[in-house]
Amino acid sequence: MADWATRINNLISKRPPEDPMSSAAKRVKTSKAKLVASLLSDPEYSDLEIHCRREVFKVHRAIVCRQSKFLKACMKATSGGFKANSLKEAQEGIIDLPDDEPHVVGLLVQFLYTDDYVYQAQCLPNPEDPAPRTEDPQASVDEAKNDEVQEEAAQHAESEEKEEDDDEYYDIPDCELAAHTKVYIIADKFDIPDLKNLAREKFRETLSVDQLDIFTSVVGWVNYNTHENDNGLRQLCMDFATQHFKLLMDRGEWFTFCENDGKFTAALLRQIAHTSNPHVVPTTNAAVPSSTAGASLSVPNCPQCKAGWDVSLSTRGQQAKHGFKFRCYKCRHNFQE
Repeated sequence: MADWATRINNLISKRPPEDPMSSAAKRVKTSKAKLVASLLSDPEYSDLEIHCRREVFKVHRAIVCRQSKFLKACMKATSGGFKANSLKEAQEGIIDLPDDEPHVVGLLVQFLYTDDYVYQAQCLPNPEDPAPRTEDPQASVDEAKNDEVQEEAAQHAESEEKEEDDDEYYDIPDCELAAHTKVYIIADKFDIPDLKNLAREKFRETLSVDQLDIFTSVVGWVNYNTHENDNGLRQLCMDFATQHFKLLMDRGEWFTFCENDGKFTAALLRQIAHTSNPHVVPTTNAAVPSSTAGASLSVPNCPQCKAGWDVSLSTRGQQAKHGFKFRCYKCRHNFQE
């Protein structure tokens, strides 16, 4: 069997890359793609279940595990190398994802079968809304009560955590941009590079000035849930904030976010400075160029419009006769201190 598979692979690999696929072969390929996609809604031959809160996704190991190192590791668990719960997952064919959101897992599963995922408003229900129940109500009264108790406890714990951390801007609303953000994050968790790249591209296409109302929440969510060296979404957010900085600074929630996230704000100001003028030094407590013998200077607020964020050293930071020259990029006022 192995020799036969090897010969087939060798024949496929020897096909000249410039030879176009025949129309018949294209039809077969399309037909097989549709067949694989149809398995998503046909659990008859499913051999693996992904449990996410109240949702159960019946999938096929041969399809999902080959695309995700995370899922593959769960199914290859052994008593010598994995935790006990991983071994149980491998034996029972059930993977439990209690910390993920069902609608996001659903989009991930959709991609594993179709190489794409489609956002729909109804696929992003409010996490607090109870899932529809199909069982006999009389047979599930105790279960329902238990679920309500657990849900109330979870909500209470989540509320306390939010109050303690004061991270209101991490409460990302349900929308298309939120869906792509969360798919990107779960693709990273499940180690599915193709899905991660697709989510990033969909995020880029969706992000626009129409999203200003939720942009602060999205940036907070991205910064909180991605590694600081993962620039996939971070750089897109940074570029958007650079382009629409003045519009964002008129929004109170953005100003608060910038005050709380010093690393992001510093990186943003550096990018704004480099984009507008590589010789301009924005932000308060900016260092004066070496021509001033190492002196330091706090950049003042504009005396005309009182802005502080858009005030920078001008004329390459050269010292005027009676002080340093500054320029406010909000009201275009030049002044010196």
